[in-house]
Amino acid sequence: AGGAMPELNSSREVAGTWRFILDENPGRGRIAVYREDGQLVRIFSEFTSLQPGQKTFRYRFEHREGPGATFFLRLETQEGILMERRVNPE
Repeated sequence: AGGAMPELNSSREVAGTWRFILDENPGRGRIAVYREDGQLVRIFSEFTSLQPGQKTFRYRFEHREGPGATFFLRLETQEGILMERRVNPE
């Protein structure tokens, strides 16, 4: 009461394509997007195996982090992060 209202960021959509090559089947894992601070934003896909070769992954997600936000797409396995791509929406 009596104070200034906090400024809320509007929703922003991020979309793109991530292309990568797998040399071998990584086993069980997932593709997910994380904020710069490491907080999980969304899991796009979970898998029990992926065949080696060239992969094309299309992603789309919304956020309210504001301009200048940074996100990381990650291909993760039980052993950790196999691949990572930095995404700067603006």
